Amino acid sequence: MAFIPFLFLTPPHYRLPYYWYLDPARQEEFNRNIESLANWIEGAIQRFRSGVKNSRVIELHDTNHYVFIVDEALVVRETRKFLLEERCLCVGLAGR
Repeated sequence: MAFIPFLFLTPPHYRLPYYWYLDPARQEEFNRNIESLANWIEGAIQRFRSGVKNSRVIELHDTNHYVFIVDEALVVRETRKFLLEERCLCVGLAGR
């Protein structure tokens, strides 16, 4: 079983924390590129789901890699849920 939290972007509303500090030209570059990044991430999620047996994907919308710091409770809760389910499966298989 595999667990991976994916950072799922929903353009055009998604902005990185530093976006507002970019000059207008860099903001325009960000706006042009975010759509293709979001599409790539969506494809990566589908490839992971179809390529990794018994995988579990947690989609974290409109966040970034700082989610482990700014929403630690969510990350811990989802990780614990995954580990406890994995443990239950293993204990159930061992009883056979």
